[in-house]
Formats: sequence, structure tokens, C-alpha cells
Amino acid sequence: MEELEGRIDTLSFGEFGAKWVCKTVGTLKNPAKTPIEITRTLDNLVRQKSGRLTRPRLATEKEIDQLEGSGVKKGPGPYYIDEVIGNVRGIEAMYGENDLRELLTVRLEEKIKEFKEVQIDALQLKDLIRWSKWTQTIENTLASARDAITMGRLLLTRSNLSPLLEKIGSSKDRVDELFRDLLRSLPEN
Repeated sequence: MEELEGRIDTLSFGEFGAKWVCKTVGTLKNPAKTPIEITRTLDNLVRQKSGRLTRPRLATEKEIDQLEGSGVKKGPGPYYIDEVIGNVRGIEAMYGENDLRELLTVRLEEKIKEFKEVQIDALQLKDLIRWSKWTQTIENTLASARDAITMGRLLLTRSNLSPLLEKIGSSKDRVDELFRDLLRSLPEN
């Protein structure tokens, strides 16, 4: 168990490890610390399972003609097109199945504490089977955590999240400034 705990600590407390990823992703999800326009945008990207960042803009006459040519009936305008303005890499770090707190704390650390209290010789067969099944999930859980940390490191860079600034423009609101401070604190790439 000590070896497993050491591996968990390495994942959790290493530079830009699980604790950092979890805390920083939590900040991005929190409307008190990140502008609501950005939290909503990130929520939409997670829901769509896509990092494609877009903004609506008025369609040109040529684009309207192309839409009509593809079978879209022309109604009263104006027509809008979603223009791609960037791609947020590592958005998978915000997916529920990549929640590092769940992976490392709930599925591993809490189970380890519980297992340490167990008298193996006194266990009933059903409990032995349950613990045996849990031990078989450890490596997959660690691999999922490593992958989530990698995705978090991709997501949480200044260059990756900077396109989101377009969602707030040049506002000087307190929460907007908090987001700009967060961006400045992130690694460049």
C-alpha cells in the first residue's frame, strides 16, 4: 500500500500535478472567480464534447446564397454564422469522468484508508471478492488520473485559454480581472 500511496502522491503533488489541475479547473468552473460568459462557454464545450470555440457573426450575401443552395429556406433575416475563433485543447480535463478528486481521492485514497482497517483473515467471502475487484481497478484508475492530468496541462496554458478573452472583451469588471490574473499565472504553453 505504501508504494501505491507514493504513486498517488507523485501524481497529486508534482509540479502541475493533480491538485493544481483540480484547483485551477475548479476556478474555471466558478462564476465567482471566472466571468459567467467564460464559464458558460466552457460548459457548452464540455456538453458538446468539442474544444471548437466559435462566435456568431452576420452572414455575408454569398454565405446566405450557399445556405439557400443547400436547401435552407430563406426566411426573414438576419442570418448568422458561427465563426471558429479557436480550439481549446484539453477540454476533456473538465469532463465528469476525468474528475481528479473522484479518481484519486474517492476511488483510491479513501479506499486505501478503509482497506488498512480491514482484518483480511476475518473477512467474509463477499467482502474478499469486493476488495479483490477493487484491487483490479487500481491500475486503470491511476492511468485515467495520469491522462486527466495530461489533459489538464494541455487545457491550463495561457496560449490555450487566451481566445476566451474575446468572450469578455475589454471589460474591467472584478471577475474579468480575476480571469486575466489567472491567465497570467498559467504556463505559456
